[in-house]
Amino acid sequence: MSTRKLTTTGSPRTLDMLASEDRKPRTNLRSARRTSVSESAITGKRRKKPFVIGKADHRYWLQPGKLFSDSRYGGDLSCKFQMHDRREAFTLRTTNKNIAAIRAAKIYNDVSLLGWDAALQKHKPITEKAKSATVGALIEVATRLSAARPESLSVYTKALRRIAAAVMGLDGGYKSGNKAEVREWTAKVDAVSLFQLTPARVMSWKNAFLRAARTPEERNHTIITISNLLRNSKALMSPKILPLLTKEITLPAELWFQGITNEKEPLLNYKIKLVDIRPQRERSLS
Repeated sequence: MSTRKLTTTGSPRTLDMLASEDRKPRTNLRSARRTSVSESAITGKRRKKPFVIGKADHRYWLQPGKLFSDSRYGGDLSCKFQMHDRREAFTLRTTNKNIAAIRAAKIYNDVSLLGWDAALQKHKPITEKAKSATVGALIEVATRLSAARPESLSVYTKALRRIAAAVMGLDGGYKSGNKAEVREWTAKVDAVSLFQLTPARVMSWKNAFLRAARTPEERNHTIITISNLLRNSKALMSPKILPLLTKEITLPAELWFQGITNEKEPLLNYKIKLVDIRPQRERSLS
């Protein structure tokens, strides 16, 4: 049996390198390809996430439904948001949506950086105008801005004063024949703040007024009186002068007539009586 002798040529260092190459484990091509794909995904080809715009960016407020128009301020745009368990609305004093969005983002940044108190003092300060939001101030400004007849304005102001007096327990002064007492009563009613004249208090007064009626005739008379007072006092806040009025007086969020349901007014039955207005001589001849 013949044996074949293998001969290798080269230095010992070269032989050691070849031996180490033979001892290396073989790599799996599929796993290597999979690893390279995952590494490339991590390094450069990440999955794109949806782009989210925060409230500190004015583009957030340009989205539908983020700004709303407030009729109390002449249709100016307003924003509303909540932070730190507190929710506030801000009037942006413009009807331009782009300008309103920039102002809303500025207010949100100030609230997040400065806190609610400092931001409210900056963007929603309590001025003398807010302190003077009384019945008398509203009557004075509305009378000056309204184009209604003086007789109509007198009816409107009397209706508002009667409601305010009844709600605040100052009723009865308008019936006095003494001019000094009437002036004193008018001064007290005019000093009532519009923020005290809430719809809840007006509803309580209305229900108590209705319960005080003892007969159906008295109840019908009371229903007509309440309807007339609410309708005439509301006419003082004409939509034509409301934008100008809100620039001089800070009105409450809810006015006294908002949300007050009207009772069904009774039908008025009139009795017609014919009166002969001819002189006595003509009647006797006929």
